[in-house]
Amino acid sequence: KRTFTELWEKLYTIYTEYISTLKDKKTGYSGLIFREAAGIVSSESFNSGYIKIYFAGFNYITKSETAIIESLQKRENACLLWDADDYYMNAIPEHEAGRLLKKNFRKFESDESNINWITNRFSEKKNISVYSCGTSTAQAKAVSNILNKIEQPGINTAIVLPDDSMLFPLLNSLPEKVKQVNVSMGYPLKLSTFHSFIEAYIRLHSNMKSDSSGQKFYYRDVFRIISSRVICPFYEKDFALSQKVYKFKKVVVDHRKIYITHEELPPGIPIFENIFKVVASIDELFINLETMIDEILSAEGHSLSEFELEFTGNYLQFLRQLRGVLLDYETSIDLKTFWKLYMDVIRETRLPFKGEPLEGLQILGLLETRNLGFDNVIMLSLNEKIIPGNRHQESFIPFNLRKSFGITTFEDYHDSTSNYFYNALKEAGNIHLLHSSDTKDNDEGEVTRYITQLETELPIYNPKIEIKKFPVDFPHGISGETIIEVEKNEKMFNKFTSGERILSPSAINYYVNCTLKFYFAYILGLREPEEPAEEIDAKTTGSILHDTMNKLFEEYVGKVVDENDIELLISKSEDDVVSVMKNIHHIYDLNSGANLIMKKIIQNLVRRLLYVDKARTPFKIIDLETKSGKHKIEMEVKGKKVFIGGKIDRIDEKDGVFRIVDYKTGKVDSFNSQKQTINDLFTNPRYKESLQTYIYALMYSNSTGKKNVTATLLGLKNESNITLNVIENPLSDEQLSEVIDRLHDLIEEILNT
Repeated sequence: KRTFTELWEKLYTIYTEYISTLKDKKTGYSGLIFREAAGIVSSESFNSGYIKIYFAGFNYITKSETAIIESLQKRENACLLWDADDYYMNAIPEHEAGRLLKKNFRKFESDESNINWITNRFSEKKNISVYSCGTSTAQAKAVSNILNKIEQPGINTAIVLPDDSMLFPLLNSLPEKVKQVNVSMGYPLKLSTFHSFIEAYIRLHSNMKSDSSGQKFYYRDVFRIISSRVICPFYEKDFALSQKVYKFKKVVVDHRKIYITHEELPPGIPIFENIFKVVASIDELFINLETMIDEILSAEGHSLSEFELEFTGNYLQFLRQLRGVLLDYETSIDLKTFWKLYMDVIRETRLPFKGEPLEGLQILGLLETRNLGFDNVIMLSLNEKIIPGNRHQESFIPFNLRKSFGITTFEDYHDSTSNYFYNALKEAGNIHLLHSSDTKDNDEGEVTRYITQLETELPIYNPKIEIKKFPVDFPHGISGETIIEVEKNEKMFNKFTSGERILSPSAINYYVNCTLKFYFAYILGLREPEEPAEEIDAKTTGSILHDTMNKLFEEYVGKVVDENDIELLISKSEDDVVSVMKNIHHIYDLNSGANLIMKKIIQNLVRRLLYVDKARTPFKIIDLETKSGKHKIEMEVKGKKVFIGGKIDRIDEKDGVFRIVDYKTGKVDSFNSQKQTINDLFTNPRYKESLQTYIYALMYSNSTGKKNVTATLLGLKNESNITLNVIENPLSDEQLSEVIDRLHDLIEEILNT
């Protein structure tokens, strides 16, 4: 409260000085210009020079516009023509679409029985269709189907877009029968494909850092540039160049390069010279941007549509204007300030499209529909978040003061939006209203209140009006859930049945957990794309720990390990963790930030494992990180051979009992080895770790003939005892036979077409 009061005590002085400075310069912001105009018109000396002035369709009138109109009315040379309908003015009490109009009537109309241009079109027959679409793309495709059913969509048809971002998806989905299109709306520069590229360029240079080896670019910014739809055509159709880009990305991922030097970028792509050129001044920057844009516009095989090309040309013009302003005012600013200014200007800039307003299919924003009428109206994005939307006014003046002094508030905005919505529909005989039903993200699937109002109130007012509802793109299931089915065929499994590939315990786990996931990962070979991890993730932590344990025990394979050996390993474990992180995983900065913390965590985990081993000494190391084909099972299923095998972390032996050891750095679900049955392992994904160890035990027993085999998980996230004995006692012949039978059944199911 105190800071609020202090600010307001200073505001008047700042305001008056600011206004005085602007007037001296003969310039002003829009509110000041309106207020000055209102003052000029209300002065007695003002003469418009016209016999009559008509204000047509000014339903939403600001305070300054009110002052101007009232002044002109007093001189009897102003007449108001309203755009309204009896339905929301009189039939529905306190309807928000008529709320502002009623205020205006009280201000400007002495005789309300003689008001111009109030129609009664909602009492006529209208066909209203409401489409519930799963995604924005579905809305664009639905519009294409609607237009195909209209005999001449280029005549008297309007598509209304309350959401600017739908323009390009819509333009790309228009049917062939639509030959001419007139876009009568400004499109925000910030939503264009080209702006996304410029934004990536800004980030690239803003996040650049310099050291003794020169300038370096942040890898995410480099990847964003290389993957941009604007840049891809410069290399993707040339096999040699695309291979260079692929190899470059692979090197960055494999070597965990977070910052990339100019020399490490893929060579032979000319536009990269300008993109990654370091600029030292605003002049250099503008020259660089212009050169890049010219290069993009003149490139063969670019992926930009006709509209996007026009947009890019406008973008170049905008940059030149911005440069001109800076030159006119001889403003000297640094690059950081320029980027901030640039992004602030871009946020508010809208570029117009050139078109023929009297021909073709009309595409308009909601504001552009004022005073226009069409036979067919198609309106998209009718979700509460978009229309009326949560209109937040950035202002020093709080809501209660705005309300008290008659300054516009979000309530006025909502009332005017409702008026535009109903006026856009009142002349039309065929109305198509589309909204998204996707509720996954921030309740964006909530339908706008205007559709609910129409469905509830309009049929009571006019029984001739029929409102039909259509769900779009829900072929299966409910709530847009699509069932993905893949038909099996024998070719899918050729690599496994020919012996070219071994089926691993991990693959079997994938299948038990989700058959479709198995298909994507092991048949199609589709995995999550890798990128350098800036912080050491769970997967890398596991790899470092495994590699460290192998490094520690590699000299002891075939030997007995005693307490003294473990003590020696504990003493050298910290250095071995550092060595593995640097030499195998290419993580070099280990003395600061997250890497330092993870180094300490992994060193503690390794020590914890070694102390568990110490309590079990003496034991003999039989093998470490076995090759996937070393211990394998050959299984014949309906005349076809399949090999099952995988890497075993460690095999050790104590008192004649062989033990399979599996290190787990992730969370291991609690389980009771006494209660879980072998059938559970093959049917319940919860026991995935146990299933793996059973298969490892079977692999080892099968390849070596050893019967006395046990298996242990070392769960490092367990708080107390990390040793989880999955197979506590050596597997009996009956148990081995049951595991083989269940495994056989599972492989048969996998191969069954």
